[in-house]
Amino acid sequence: MERSPLSPDVLDHSNLVEAKEFARKAIGRELRAAREAAGLIQTELARKLKISETLVSAAELGTVHIASTYAEKVLKACGLPMDWKAASDGNSSN
Repeated sequence: MERSPLSPDVLDHSNLVEAKEFARKAIGRELRAAREAAGLIQTELARKLKISETLVSAAELGTVHIASTYAEKVLKACGLPMDWKAASDGNSSN
């Protein structure tokens, strides 16, 4: 019987990117871009959201799971519309 190239014993798991981690980091980059577009530093955003600066930093780094309500609160605190998206070239001027 021939093994599938995708069978667990054939895959090199050290090279796989975990989808959840990838998504958290992508969302974190968007959150940071939103904060920067508003001209805020992490301390200011934390104060507006009444949370710790550590949590703001962790969310932006993608090291913690955040709910969609957190992202909505960030956009609101930054004065951005709910459909705001960061510019793909790194300039967040949307």
